[in-house]
Amino acid sequence: MQSLPTVRSCSTREELVSHIDEVHAALCAFLREVPENLLFSQAEPEGWTVAKNMKHIASTNRLMKRWISLPVWFIKLRGKPKPALRIEEVDATNRPNISDYGTYPEPTAVRPGAREKLVELMLNSADDLKKAIAKRSEEELDRLPGPFGGMNLRTFVLFGLKHGVHHAGVARARLLQK
Repeated sequence: MQSLPTVRSCSTREELVSHIDEVHAALCAFLREVPENLLFSQAEPEGWTVAKNMKHIASTNRLMKRWISLPVWFIKLRGKPKPALRIEEVDATNRPNISDYGTYPEPTAVRPGAREKLVELMLNSADDLKKAIAKRSEEELDRLPGPFGGMNLRTFVLFGLKHGVHHAGVARARLLQK
């Protein structure tokens, strides 16, 4: 099973959009490697299925797109982002101390086309995010705040990517336990 990408800082909007493509291409490649009969297998001892983790990535993209698409005056109500907060300094999760993710022990039946629907969901949500970013200037990406964590919009997008890679990594760790 291939390794997952590392999310890196991006200094321009074009680089950020390109990085979204790179990360999502790698996440979709990972998803296509998952044995189909394990896509909806419940994690043991607890946790989300591979499919649920992938849907979470798509919903995170949609959340980011909605925030980035808000009017500037509304976004400014959050105050100013912390200066120079880099993605390399931001944890991908609020549960960083978990290291034993369990496994996916029970294969399940999968409807034909379910995997490609997940891939399409992820890629469409990434495209929507890129469209929202395209409407923001470089200055807005750097000076407007994200909804939490003191991040600017650019770092907020990178956090979403890093969080998505984390979720794929959890699923990957469970699959490798087999």
